Amino acid sequence: LAAVNSPLHAVISGEVDAVNALDAELKAAGRKCAKLHVQKAFHSGLIAKAANTLTGLGMPVDKAEAVIPVASNQSGSWLNAATLRGGTYWTDHMRGTVHWRQNAEKIMSQWQPAAFLEVGPGNALSVLTAKCVTGDNKPIFIQAMRHPKAVGTHDVEALLGALGRLWEAGYNIDWPALHSKVLGQEQLPVQLRLPTYAFDRTSLWANP
Repeated sequence: LAAVNSPLHAVISGEVDAVNALDAELKAAGRKCAKLHVQKAFHSGLIAKAANTLTGLGMPVDKAEAVIPVASNQSGSWLNAATLRGGTYWTDHMRGTVHWRQNAEKIMSQWQPAAFLEVGPGNALSVLTAKCVTGDNKPIFIQAMRHPKAVGTHDVEALLGALGRLWEAGYNIDWPALHSKVLGQEQLPVQLRLPTYAFDRTSLWANP
C-alpha cells in the first residue's frame, strides 16, 4: 500500500505483474482504477536500495524544535525533532505508506482553516484534501502554481491570482514585499480609489 490519499483514493505499488493482476481484478469487480505515469515503484520495498541512501539524514542535534507545525506523511501525525534526529525518517518515508488522508483530516479538524493553499503545480492535493473534509464549514482551495497543462497561463499570473483569492478570503498580504522582492519593482504602484458604481453603462431599454 503506497498511499492512502482520501476516503476514496489509494495507491498500490509493487511488481509490474502483481500491479497488472490487481488492476484487472479491480476492474472486473467494477472498481475505478488507473495506472500512474511513473517509472519506479515508489513507496515500496522495491526502492529500498535508493531509500537506504537517505539513512542518517535529519535534524542536527543542536537544532531546537521546529517552530512551524508539520504534518508527517510518513506517520500521519505531527512531525517532531526527535523523529528527525533518529536518522531513518526519510528512509522510512521514501519506502513506506503515505498517510495523506490522516494528515488532511487532522489539519482540518484541529485547525479548521478557512483556506487551503497548495504550493506546487496543479491541484491534485486540493482535490484529494477536499474529499477528506466533513461538515458544512469547507475551506476554499487555492493553487499557488498553474497546472502543467495550462500552458496559456503565466506563472506570475497564477501566483497573483492565488494571492488575490487569499486576500478576498480575509488574509493579510504583504503587498510592498510582493512588488519589491518578488516582482522586482523599484517603485510601488499607486493605490487608486475606484468608484463603487458601475461605470460605462449601456442603456438597453426595449421602448425608450
